[in-house]
Amino acid sequence: MHVTVQNLDALAPAAAPPRRPGGPAPLPDGLVELVAARAPFRLAVRGLGVAPGAVFVLALAGDATLRSLRAGLAGLADGHDRGRLGHANLVRFAGPVTAGFLAELARLRRQDFGTFTVDEVELVRTDRLLSPEGTTILGRLRLEGRAG
Repeated sequence: MHVTVQNLDALAPAAAPPRRPGGPAPLPDGLVELVAARAPFRLAVRGLGVAPGAVFVLALAGDATLRSLRAGLAGLADGHDRGRLGHANLVRFAGPVTAGFLAELARLRRQDFGTFTVDEVELVRTDRLLSPEGTTILGRLRLEGRAG
């Protein structure tokens, strides 16, 4: 399941070390330490929603770890903290949907889908659709709960 923690598109190129020829893209200074300082956290997955072009599930954090991680990442990027609510797109529409389909989704608006633990952050460069062809994994960083 993909849950966007923070969009880093606005990250200033000067904040990242230069790329080594033939090597992977370097991670911005401070990013590894920032992520490692946070402990793994749980997300509760509850309810389906519909946005133009997609069905999504809500992911709610049970403590302040996600907010702290987002705030720290926002400090590296554009300063905008996305808050406590996350979402994961489940379906993207290629065309119009029927009223019957939307009614079925509405039945699941308050459905409890359980919880899971987030123990890793994946830094990716991707297109808006998160397509396999348009996604490059830049790094996987563990949430370790180390003091920053």
